[in-house]
Amino acid sequence: MIKGLRFLSIIYMGLLTIILTGCMDNQANVNALIAKVQKEVPFTIIIPSYFPNGLSPSSINIGKPTHDNDSNTTWLRIIYYIKGTNKVIDIQEDSLNATTFPSGPSETFIVDNVKILSQEVNGQTLYSWNSNGVGFDVYMSGWGKDEGQKVVESMIK
Repeated sequence: MIKGLRFLSIIYMGLLTIILTGCMDNQANVNALIAKVQKEVPFTIIIPSYFPNGLSPSSINIGKPTHDNDSNTTWLRIIYYIKGTNKVIDIQEDSLNATTFPSGPSETFIVDNVKILSQEVNGQTLYSWNSNGVGFDVYMSGWGKDEGQKVVESMIK
């Protein structure tokens, strides 16, 4: 059991949702939960090594292929936020090497030979890239571009 952590797991049509309800300011608890979730996905979960101050994870979702749905990919979604603000980081990883590449004007930057596309839409910035057979989408709301790039870079380096 993860000390000080309570969570609710719900499984419905191949979607496992873990809603975090305990004290998540203890990084050891977060790491222990990620280690348990890692066993459920066929790719290595990448968590940023850099986060802006004050963030806490709020939920982890895992989608897996089943006979009940038409998805043929396994995906992971982790949402971090600062309570009482509009500041959110929504990290999505999937096993199909598929990302939500921006359809409008976008910018590109490269970190360790990985091409990252970014696009700002309605006050939210989307960062998308593929690495080692995994697709990554990071949505950031309420943060400046510099903070977003630091988070993304920490997932690649």
